[in-house]
Amino acid sequence: MKIKQKKAVEAPAQVKHAVQQITSTPLAELASVLRGFKWTFDKGDINHWVSVLDHFDSFFEEFTSKRADVQLRLGEAGVEADSPFPTTGCLAVLSATCVLLENCSNKTAYSSSEHLTNLLAAPVPEVVAAAVQTFQVLLRKTHHTSVRWVAPPGLSQRLLCLSKGWGGKEEVRALELLPAAGQACQFLQNQTCADNAAPASGALQQLQQQHRSACSVHEFVRR
Repeated sequence: MKIKQKKAVEAPAQVKHAVQQITSTPLAELASVLRGFKWTFDKGDINHWVSVLDHFDSFFEEFTSKRADVQLRLGEAGVEADSPFPTTGCLAVLSATCVLLENCSNKTAYSSSEHLTNLLAAPVPEVVAAAVQTFQVLLRKTHHTSVRWVAPPGLSQRLLCLSKGWGGKEEVRALELLPAAGQACQFLQNQTCADNAAPASGALQQLQQQHRSACSVHEFVRR
């Protein structure tokens, strides 16, 4: 959802230049301009970056929001398989979004939670993890304000699916509702069959961290 500003906010020249560079980049090429994006500015205000976040919304609307996989419609009659998932672009946009949310005030203006919710069902585990991380940054920086954050429809259910049943074969069945979570749970099943299994590999630790992150976000959403 595009951000509605109550009034125009004058941004510093350096910020204006970065904003113009990003928003003038075609949606399909965002990954290239966002590569290595870091915060090199003074104290930030999310209102200075509204046009960038709107551009990111346009990216999601163009490339992810109508996909059958993120809408959990794969397998329905008449629903065709999607084109390859735009992993590189999604990761770049989510990474840049985290940078902005980490370094800017007025984060309650951020209104793209619906797209993040959709991405929890992405068929790429790295994208799911990045979406969860973005939620973490958003909530960590906003829940102390007087404005109560409202979770988008479907978020709690998807987070619950991600945060339940990572320990055994019977408990993980609910995760099959989410394509990426299903892949992750299958990986965990293969890696943790015995109580005395070897120490977790780097990949397994990453998936376990994703699970813990989903749990923490889900606990916040339930409040």
